[in-house]
Amino acid sequence: MIADFNDYQRLPAVLRNFARKYRAVGKYDQAESIYETIAAGFPDTNDALRAQLDASMINILSFIDDGNDTAAMAAIDKLIADFNDHSSLPGAVFVLGEQYFYGEDYQKAIDIWKIVLNKYPGRGPKLIPYLLATCYERLEDYPTAIRYYKQVVEEYPDCKYAHRAPYRLGLLQRGQKQYDEAIYWFTQQPKLYSDTLHAERAMHSLGAIYMRDLEDYEAAAGIFESYLRQYPEGHYAKMARYGLAVCREKLAPSTDATKRRKEAMDQLYSDVTTLPIEENSPLQKGGKE
Repeated sequence: MIADFNDYQRLPAVLRNFARKYRAVGKYDQAESIYETIAAGFPDTNDALRAQLDASMINILSFIDDGNDTAAMAAIDKLIADFNDHSSLPGAVFVLGEQYFYGEDYQKAIDIWKIVLNKYPGRGPKLIPYLLATCYERLEDYPTAIRYYKQVVEEYPDCKYAHRAPYRLGLLQRGQKQYDEAIYWFTQQPKLYSDTLHAERAMHSLGAIYMRDLEDYEAAAGIFESYLRQYPEGHYAKMARYGLAVCREKLAPSTDATKRRKEAMDQLYSDVTTLPIEENSPLQKGGKE
């Protein structure tokens, strides 16, 4: 086949695309066969070198899938030694970290992504600090997660998942009972990324802090009212109406206020499928956000 299409300059890229699809579904033998075909058909070219790098990755992915971490890490060290100057190496090592992330081995993902971040500064994907923050959050190392989320906002504000970072910071700081910090980050979210769902979430969470944590019902009522003016049919509208009813009952107790609070609660839980789901899953197989 290579001989028939030898003059087609994009053939290596087309073949790599097929190999990548096989690799994504775990069909490593088929992917490796394609990489070997590229290396043999285009000797002494950058395409051949890239194919050799990709073939080495296949072996490492197999080790990871088999749970042979010792062999995987040794193979990663060899990969770096053999292809250290290749422009595609940082991206290749990043993919290996993804594999551990998919398997929920967050510490191994951290170890590999830190190799890219520290050994190849400026050459790896810009979203690595966000992914490190996510891993540390899932490992319940919240101070380190906070540090990396802050790095995203300060140094990588345009990376793929940066729009989630202020909101995550608000949640983590609230969980640490650092309410002033949480308020700051929930307030920053709509300022920095106004056209995202997280801006809406942050405004509701801000009201929740004042209502539940600080018991400042007047401030909370004002925020819920602002939310409903800005997002009358928003994802959190029912929750905001309930929060507002709770605050009004606290500020001016009456039979009517209690009735309105109960009505808001009934409306809130009338269709639980409409309640928003909080998520922080930046990587999914298949490339979906």
